[in-house]
Amino acid sequence: ASETSDLCIDLSETLERSGELTAEQKQQLVVQYSIAERNKRCVLTYLKVRLDEALKVRMECGTSVLPPELKDRLCPSELKSVKAYDKMLDRLFKTTDNLTEYLEPPSCRMNILIRVQESYGENTALSNISVNLMQH
Repeated sequence: ASETSDLCIDLSETLERSGELTAEQKQQLVVQYSIAERNKRCVLTYLKVRLDEALKVRMECGTSVLPPELKDRLCPSELKSVKAYDKMLDRLFKTTDNLTEYLEPPSCRMNILIRVQESYGENTALSNISVNLMQH
């Protein structure tokens, strides 16, 4: 990322001195900068896919211990990200009940009382549930 930033600074400084450059040289600079930006996006996308795959394997394993064949292929920053993700999951599971205990939604119809300031009558929500908004 710092190389791209340096390239951007060099490009802007060069374009400021553009009186010294021909139109063709200016075009070449813009093309080179565009190529560098494209390469940066490609590398970031590649790293994101690698990290997503590592996190997916972590979730499939169900433990904080990654398989050795995966762990050996990750760079230090990816390992750091997986460890941070693992800590976040640990905090989540410690603060919530067993998330897999109730896989089915509640069967009873829920009645929720909402105070409305103005009556709107019968409305249909996104899930095709009828909602009556009447002032009480």
